[in-house]
Amino acid sequence: MNCPLKYKFSHINKIEPKEKSARVLFRESLHKTIQYFYNVIKNEERIPSNTELREYWGDIWLNDLDIEKVLYNNSNEKSRLTKKGYSYLQKFYQNNKYNPGIPIGVNVDYTIQLDKYSISGNIELIRSKNNKIQVVYFSTAQYQLSEFQILNDINYTLTSYAFRQMFGQKEDALISYHLATGKEIFLSRGRKDVEKVLTTIDNIYNTIKEGRYWQRMSYLCTQCPYQDFCTNWTGKE
Repeated sequence: MNCPLKYKFSHINKIEPKEKSARVLFRESLHKTIQYFYNVIKNEERIPSNTELREYWGDIWLNDLDIEKVLYNNSNEKSRLTKKGYSYLQKFYQNNKYNPGIPIGVNVDYTIQLDKYSISGNIELIRSKNNKIQVVYFSTAQYQLSEFQILNDINYTLTSYAFRQMFGQKEDALISYHLATGKEIFLSRGRKDVEKVLTTIDNIYNTIKEGRYWQRMSYLCTQCPYQDFCTNWTGKE
């Protein structure tokens, strides 16, 4: 969906990129840190301290990165992302240090059947909070979800559908937790949303089957590890 041509380079041509996107690594490091927070609660029955959370993220983001293999937009980007990451985690900790909920599942992998398709994915957090079963995804995006995204993002639809298939019940709340602002956005998914997802997957399947891999231009192009292979990319000297 992000870019069919990128999919071709990665999955059809099997090209190993020389560099990784800083934004992708930044996003992954934050998700791992949030999962660490809830795993400590789940496994050790205690809420980790703010210092523990910051140090855990710092070890991933600052110490584990191979700088030579990270694709930054500019020389200041690492510093900017570092400040942003600490800011995100500070808001998250302040909002959850007293009532984070009881984690039922953290980083739960799933494989479900939707019509003729077998779909694999991941549910970041299933928790019980205020006597409600909540399915939560933590968004690292700079801006909150638009109304269009709230209605049409298939990842949230699949997360909700997978939970219902696995646990045989409807979640009490489907939440997009926006780390930049610390706000929870409550979403709703139903049968029509699943039908829209199925239509989207049909289109993707037909694209792959017919070998049509076009470039989808977006802001993601600036940090695409396949720039050197993309005949349409003109932004890199």
